[in-house]
Order: sequence, then structure tokens, then C-alpha cells
Amino acid sequence: MIFEDSLFVENTDSTNKLLKELLAENAGLPDYFCVAAAFQSAGRGQGSNRWQSDKGQNVLASLLFKPAYPPARQFVLNQCFALSVRAMLAQYVDEVKIKWPNDIYVGWKKIAGILIEHNIQADCIKNTVAGVGININQTDFDKDIPNPTSLKLLTNREFDVQSMLGELLGFCRQYHCSSQTDYQGIYQEYLDHLFLYQEFAEYMIGEKKLEAKITGTDVYGRLLMTDKEGNNYCCGMKEVRLCLK
Repeated sequence: MIFEDSLFVENTDSTNKLLKELLAENAGLPDYFCVAAAFQSAGRGQGSNRWQSDKGQNVLASLLFKPAYPPARQFVLNQCFALSVRAMLAQYVDEVKIKWPNDIYVGWKKIAGILIEHNIQADCIKNTVAGVGININQTDFDKDIPNPTSLKLLTNREFDVQSMLGELLGFCRQYHCSSQTDYQGIYQEYLDHLFLYQEFAEYMIGEKKLEAKITGTDVYGRLLMTDKEGNNYCCGMKEVRLCLK
């Protein structure tokens, strides 16, 4: 077993919620623990976004990490997890990118969503719950989802969902171990695979629509941008939105 222990359930409201409940009941859960489900009734993404998934068609999982990081380094965990999902998918399709802060895109289509929740106490990150939904075999999506895709839509192949989860866990362990000593290397790899990095595109920054390019992120994960007039911006999650094609 790549992770020390795991739990699979047929149905749950949210794998993140279930994992946090298990952690509250048992603080001694292993440093690497995975909860996966065939279906979740209330899956969610960043903010108020929901995650829609047909039963048994996709990877729906939440992973527990107990990192040895100070709170200022919490975005390293986001980078590692996004890179893990990207690396797993890149085995099967080209041009897999991380859309800031940690959605996964192929072209302008979204194939995976990530929700990361840190439990910070005093001067350390006590634990991190990283949830992910990866579209594997699903081909029909709700019309109100703007730009979905899946491995099956991209490759015309059917995949074994449990095998995909196993591959993801392997990459997660690999990147998490690397991040213990190589913050800069993780950051550079994140930039190398960042969607629209150093490319001008249309964004809403606050109430203003403008063309800007991503130049990096700061240590807290905020997006660094420059517009065509040379003005610089440092944006939190609710302060900037990419205008989708």
C-alpha cells in the first residue's frame, strides 16, 4: 500500500468532511491516510463551487498529510498536490496545466478540481486535508458547468478508476517527500506547468476587466500579475478571475 492506510466508501456527502470527522475521532491516524468514495452527494470546490460527478466514474478522494511546515509554507502543500494530480494525468494526455491556484486544465477545459484545508495551530500546520475530484470516465456533465472534460473524452478510452487513484497516491507521496528539502524546486516546477504563465489573457481584477499576464506567486500563494501598461498586482483568490473562452 502506497499510503499507510485507506478507506473506501460507496457513498458520502463529502470525502473532505468524512476525513475530518475521522481525524476528530482519532488523532492518531497515520501521516498518510486516504478516504475515497464512488459517489459524494455534496462535493465542493473552492468557495461555494460544487463538484458534480456520476457514481463510480471518477476519482473522488481526500488525503491526509501531517507536514513539518510552518504556516507561511502552507502553499507548498497546494503546489505539491496540484503537481501530483497533473503528473498522474500527464501520463495519458498532453498539455496538462495547473490553473491557479490548483485546478487542473487540459487546454481550456477543466479535468480536475482541488480543495485543500489546512489545520494550523500556533506556529505549525498540524495537518492538511487535500480533496480532489478527477474526471476519468464521465462523458455527460450538467449544462451549468462551464468547461468540463475527462480522460475518456480526451482519449476515447475507458480507465480503471481504482488504478488511477493508486497512481495518484504514488505521485502524492513522491512530491510530498521532495518538498521537505526542495521548496524552490517545487515552486519552479509549479511555474513550469502553470496555465497561462507569462501569457497575456483577459482577467477580472476587482471590478476591472483587463489584459494581464501571470508572473509568479508569492510565498502565501497570492497571484502576481502585470498588465500591458506595466502595472503590477498581487491578488488573493477572491480578487481575480480568468475570463474563460
